Amino acid sequence: MVGSLLGGDWSWKRARDSFYKGLTSLDKASREKHFSDAFRALGQIMHLIQDASVPAHVRNDPHIYIDLFGRKIGKYHYESWVQDNLAKINLSPASFDKSIFTFTPDSLAPIPIANLFDTNQYDGTNLGITTGSMIGITEYTNANFFSEGTVFKNYPHPTYLDTNYFSIDWKNPEVIDGEDGKQDRRIYIKKLEGERLASLSYISYDCIQKGSYESCPLVLDGKVYEEYASKLIPRAVSYSAGLLDYFFRGKLQVTSIPIFYKNRLLYLRVKIKNLTPNETLRDGVFTLTYSFRPKDGNPNGSQDIWEQDSSPSGTLVEGEEVVIDFFLFSPIPRESYASAKFTLAFKGTLGKEVGAVIGKSLSLGEIKFEEEWDNGFTGNHRWVIQGLTF
Repeated sequence: MVGSLLGGDWSWKRARDSFYKGLTSLDKASREKHFSDAFRALGQIMHLIQDASVPAHVRNDPHIYIDLFGRKIGKYHYESWVQDNLAKINLSPASFDKSIFTFTPDSLAPIPIANLFDTNQYDGTNLGITTGSMIGITEYTNANFFSEGTVFKNYPHPTYLDTNYFSIDWKNPEVIDGEDGKQDRRIYIKKLEGERLASLSYISYDCIQKGSYESCPLVLDGKVYEEYASKLIPRAVSYSAGLLDYFFRGKLQVTSIPIFYKNRLLYLRVKIKNLTPNETLRDGVFTLTYSFRPKDGNPNGSQDIWEQDSSPSGTLVEGEEVVIDFFLFSPIPRESYASAKFTLAFKGTLGKEVGAVIGKSLSLGEIKFEEEWDNGFTGNHRWVIQGLTF
């Protein structure tokens, strides 16, 4: 309740429910409002993915930072550096394996997208697993990067043994351009296991203080953040894209035959085929929502008539199909057919996701009538209406 009052109710379930309402609501304004809510909820979830790519967020490290009229107040840290230096970061695409959604969900988070955050594979002893494309982003970030307050402490990794710490030539620091624009001399520690950072910096020694290299404090500087960002931002982007792809993964092929009676469209005979790769559609409902403008109705749609009909989905493995007759409770007159719009929506279980939603917009276009002459050239003949596939 409190979360709802404070605007925090933007969950995956909210995204799914709002998307379904957008597909099935019986007026244009409500549909647009629900679609807006669905995409806001998706945006909020993507924001959480991006937050999980920030080391301080997944290593329980408080980081106070305020941008007050362009003046930065608080601790110098990764997020503020990225904000100021995004253009200089070398960003190469990161791999993402969508089979992460097939892992058995945790009982506390029983939806497949929870695996984007944590797959429960990393337990602190198996660092090598955290750099693959089928690992939760919190696991990856926690195991392979430091935050300002957790350098070599509080977590199983990174450790000194994960780095070149014991083989560094401390007397030969690198010469770099410091944050103040002046040249500094720094020693950089680099990873040996897990994320390979090549010649770029991982964590740095400030080599200025009193000429004593070994006693200087460990810090995270711009060179470190640049290397962090080159790894973390692409992963956040690829996982966010994976979330969107998963949300819209449902694929249906629809063949529709309109059935007329006395110049009115009375029902649609719809053949629905599940084309979602490797996922079974079941335990749900198909809903056909339609609208049309009555004769002499306002072109702005304010007088459009909206109706819908529903039918159980049954079970459809990939490639299977079902034929459903959707009755139009408000039959569409022949003269209003051109203005008619149809939306098919499924809500039910798709693969491992309960409450999945698939939408299909149908624009049937012009009807083509063909008179059947198989029984000769005299007498009455039935009219055959061609079905259209979308």
